[in-house]
Amino acid sequence: MNQKGFANIILFVILIGLVVGIGGFLFVSKKSSLSPAPSSSRTEGSENSLSKKLATLPSNFPPGSPGRASVNRMAFTPNGKSFAYVVTENGKSLVIRDGQKGKTYDDVSGFSFEPFSSDGKNFAYVALERGRGVFLILNGEERGPYDGITGFAFSPDGQHLAYGVLEKDKKFLVVDGTKKYDESGSIVGITWSPNGTQLAYVSNGEYGKRRVVVDGQRGKEYYDILSNITFSPDGKSFAYWAWSKSGSAPLKKLLVVDGVEYSGSHPLYGNLLFIPRGGGFLAISPDGKQLGYVGQDPSDKLGVSSAVVNGTPHKAYRWVSNLVFGPTGEFAFVASEGREDGDQVMLVVNDRERKKYDGIWQPTFSPDGGSISYGARIGKELWWIVEAVE
Repeated sequence: MNQKGFANIILFVILIGLVVGIGGFLFVSKKSSLSPAPSSSRTEGSENSLSKKLATLPSNFPPGSPGRASVNRMAFTPNGKSFAYVVTENGKSLVIRDGQKGKTYDDVSGFSFEPFSSDGKNFAYVALERGRGVFLILNGEERGPYDGITGFAFSPDGQHLAYGVLEKDKKFLVVDGTKKYDESGSIVGITWSPNGTQLAYVSNGEYGKRRVVVDGQRGKEYYDILSNITFSPDGKSFAYWAWSKSGSAPLKKLLVVDGVEYSGSHPLYGNLLFIPRGGGFLAISPDGKQLGYVGQDPSDKLGVSSAVVNGTPHKAYRWVSNLVFGPTGEFAFVASEGREDGDQVMLVVNDRERKKYDGIWQPTFSPDGGSISYGARIGKELWWIVEAVE
């Protein structure tokens, strides 16, 4: 996450790292102790006529930041019609959206949180101005100042916005401009249910006092929350990973579904042996029958990651992120075979490895699952790629 300059100025609190337990990126290949899915095969994909070049990045886009290192400096809408990125000018930061420059600030957090609403009509990010404070910038207008903003999320229909705030010794949620839900811990991991009727977040207190809150109802305290919160398609069920600790006993990894704890296995989602990694990217498929996450073999001490779907680990890579499902069981994720942040990345769809790029964003399946689209960077060029799903 690109947040240089914030730490020494103010407790800006992009606390995602504390919530999701992001690990290091020094990985080595190692055979899983579980039975993996069939090895991925490589294909260059089949870009169709809908793929198009969107723009050429300016020279002041942070140099030397291809691949994983640039992931939070750029964002796309799910349909590829709008995009934005962060640049620096004379030691300051600003956002350029569809070629239009925003206001200059002392620092912009990047896009650690999804900046676009699903319909692309609303756009938000977090910025710092020395001497004034931290602001949420919504469609070019400032909200704040605050001492810190710990996360935000648009509702699925794009009509509502919730964000976490630090103000002196207070921590609370703001929903559509109204203060709600005072918490003892910072509010992070804000998530709406797919139908927009429920709002969840993590109250991120000290270790041992972290809990998930859904529509104001506080769940059990855990030592740590290991993943994002994910809802079933109908919004009636939700799940997350947590560490539990009792006395001097070792930490125990749990999948929590609607408040019920599962350790070794789940009746629908299979075994739960892999350890969530890098935030987990926990997701439930649109048909509700599959649960996927990014995990690490517990016997692998150096950190190779795999996409795990219903307990089955797929091919291991040095870095995996952005696990998404299609409407009829398709799945995809972004992966890298290299150990450095600057290494190229590729999209893996149903275990087929696609072409490598200098960055990939917003992988999205079509409604029928027949194609997948995503933003891609080739050197200084930004592209919107549309490919058939075999």
